[in-house]
Amino acid sequence: MRLLLTLSLVVSLSYSSIAQSEDESSFAITIGGGFTSASHQSSSQKQFAFNQNQISYQQFSDTINNGLTPRLNLSVHVWYNKFISNKWNLQVGLGYLESGFRRRQEDLKLNDITHPGIGNGQINDFANNRKDVNYDYRFHYINLPVLVNYDIFKTADLKTNVQFSAGISFDLLVYHNMVARLKNFTVDEKETFRIKETFHQPRTFSFQLNTGFKIEHKADKNTTLVFQPMFGYFPISTTSGEMKVNPYYFMLHAGIILDTNKLF
Repeated sequence: MRLLLTLSLVVSLSYSSIAQSEDESSFAITIGGGFTSASHQSSSQKQFAFNQNQISYQQFSDTINNGLTPRLNLSVHVWYNKFISNKWNLQVGLGYLESGFRRRQEDLKLNDITHPGIGNGQINDFANNRKDVNYDYRFHYINLPVLVNYDIFKTADLKTNVQFSAGISFDLLVYHNMVARLKNFTVDEKETFRIKETFHQPRTFSFQLNTGFKIEHKADKNTTLVFQPMFGYFPISTTSGEMKVNPYYFMLHAGIILDTNKLF
């Protein structure tokens, strides 16, 4: 009889735990926006053709670093949140992430060199106006983040929950390109150039480390909002070959928890 009672208690507790876990599991969808840049380096003295000149990868990397600046980036994700304990939950996502960096050339003069693919790669405009070029290097990924969240604060009415987040994201490269935008002048009557030859060799697979916070706020009976500011860093270069690129970004994911009763 005692054995039967013990087994009944274990089954009851197990069922209760599973039911609680299922009740506190959820799906969410977010859109993210923020700023991305990268550390860029090369010590290679190997030469390559750059317009009509021969330069080393180190020289080219130094040129990029002299004009390196952040730019906007975007993401879209679907998330699954799984209850682990009273303080912990697991968050797994699947979506799109765009990362990279911007190189800026400012106040270009007649005969200054631009990137190959912009006309003949040289400023031929005799006008005396200021001429700038922004080069946006873009890495487009299918992104799989796996995060662990820990409760650090809840309001007395339980409507707002703040959690610390940390984890790792796995990335599959969809494509890589560079967009050059001219400011205050045109070349061949164009202000925007999409350039494939960036002299970088992107890796197909990458990963990044993530940390930040997650805020859930119950706006009303049917609506729970999610805000998740995150910092991400690629510890291994996203490129192979002569130049190394380690992107990083600050991003705010914002969205809504989906009502699974209406989905299924």
